[in-house]
Amino acid sequence: MAAGYGAKSAPLATCTYPTNPLYAGPVLRALSVALDGWITTATPPPASRYPSRRDGTLIEATIEKVGYPKVTGFDFKATLTRPTVVDHAVMPPTKAAPDPVFVPKLDADGNNIAGVRLPALVAPAGTHAGWNERKEGFAKGALCGNFGSMLPFANTREERLKVNDPRLSIEERYPGKGDRAALAAAAAKRLVQDRLLLEDDAKELAQATN
Repeated sequence: MAAGYGAKSAPLATCTYPTNPLYAGPVLRALSVALDGWITTATPPPASRYPSRRDGTLIEATIEKVGYPKVTGFDFKATLTRPTVVDHAVMPPTKAAPDPVFVPKLDADGNNIAGVRLPALVAPAGTHAGWNERKEGFAKGALCGNFGSMLPFANTREERLKVNDPRLSIEERYPGKGDRAALAAAAAKRLVQDRLLLEDDAKELAQATN
């Protein structure tokens, strides 16, 4: 999915869930600087954060293994594009078994464990997914573009218990004023140290959680 600068999670006429507002621009800018350094001064790039089969952060794309939190109205069906080799040397052409598809492992909130964990994921306000589904009347159940989805947390423990939401509420996660902002600022600082964010972008991302 690819949200634009300043994007906000919002409903779409064709998609089932509100859009994912995470913006990749800040990380791409930092990696562009790292790439320039790699080429011009042979400075090694930042270590990869890509999920891996070796460390268990890249898993089979099944409903059971992916493990999205069971939230009423949020239903992961493992709808995926599965590449398949077609043999056109025979008539009629035959299909081989689909290639295996792997997806990132999730934490208890339904957010990716691996990858570049932006402040909005270290101090989340909801579940951020890279997929969305189409609504009734728009090829229901098919993947809905490149918008991703976001399901916000309940504000209070009482609210989440009413709908059997297993994810902690905002008040349970951040009981003190400024708790979320502090977590976001610390996450941004670490990403700058790891050369995955530039200072100016880090300040803006941290302030966005205030």
